Amino acid sequence: MSIGHVIGGALDVAASVDSPEAWRAFADNLEQYLGDRHRGALAIMALMTLPDARRNEAMQAVIRRYGAPQPVLENLTSEAKFWASNASPQELRAYTFAAYQAMPADMRANFDRYINSKAKEASK
Repeated sequence: MSIGHVIGGALDVAASVDSPEAWRAFADNLEQYLGDRHRGALAIMALMTLPDARRNEAMQAVIRRYGAPQPVLENLTSEAKFWASNASPQELRAYTFAAYQAMPADMRANFDRYINSKAKEASK
């Protein structure tokens, strides 16, 4: 029997029964028959098919269970740019506000000057 038949059959059972135990058994089949790379690709593709709200719920569940990703400290600026480029507008607003509120007064003043100078440049 091919891997596709085994995985397909396990998925059919899990979707039909739709219980935590059935989904755990499906996950066990994935682990047994697919390597890490293939399971990772499957997870990413499955997440990409979800509507935003459901994808966020799924990601929150992963973060609750395994913790938030840790930044790579070697190049924090490029890591921050990467995360920001993938954030939703709501996330950008929330993170920006939280970071701004957490800044010491002198850093906030420098940030304000920087933003005001960029606004003046843009209005020219």
